[in-house]
Amino acid sequence: MYTEKYKGIYGYKDKHTNKIVYIGKDSYLYKKSRHFQHYSTYRKTRQKINNILQSHPKRYSYIEIIRLPSKTSTDELDVFEMRYINLFKPKFNFTIGGDGAPTNTGKKFTREHCLKLSEAHKGKKLSQETKNKISKNNARHNLGKHLSEETKQKISESEKGKEVSLETKIELSKSQNTTGYFRVQKHYDDRLKQGFIWIYKYRDQGKQKQLSSVNLMKLAAKVRSKGLPWIKLSS
Repeated sequence: MYTEKYKGIYGYKDKHTNKIVYIGKDSYLYKKSRHFQHYSTYRKTRQKINNILQSHPKRYSYIEIIRLPSKTSTDELDVFEMRYINLFKPKFNFTIGGDGAPTNTGKKFTREHCLKLSEAHKGKKLSQETKNKISKNNARHNLGKHLSEETKQKISESEKGKEVSLETKIELSKSQNTTGYFRVQKHYDDRLKQGFIWIYKYRDQGKQKQLSSVNLMKLAAKVRSKGLPWIKLSS
């Protein structure tokens, strides 16, 4: 049952390559309305992505990329969609997003086109809440910035000795995790009968380790037997 309405950006991930192949926006993300529309047969010819998804229903999985408040304006939603399309460059997006621009995936914009885009977005103001979300997203993805070795060393030194609390790790996981369980990932493997396996990743004495099982409850038992936290993330 849905208790809170929200808008946001969604996508589709290729289970074979684990890459995001399509980015979209939705004013009813909490209901997955756009997701259901993509699979509606009467919409099959209206968008190229509908035909692609319906032709390969088991290959692509729906994911939520970012949730936004219900009061987010259409212009703000457009900006987020364009930002994520530019970030991931999904192969099945045939526009730059924001309901304006022909197919441009993989193309370089001319100076004239860049000026037109700039003029089109002049005067559009983002709320402080939206600015904060963009700032956090930029910090997480680093958006193509290349740090010098000196800067990397300074960051490394400043972070030494700092420990992130379990509560903080859980909050970070909520925004990135799609399985609903802390530290759990769903790994797709065509060699398995059910097509995927559950993996729980953790660190032990500085080394990355993992536990796995085709059954989620059996994985939970393995995790608890190691004395590790098994936490269901609240929505």
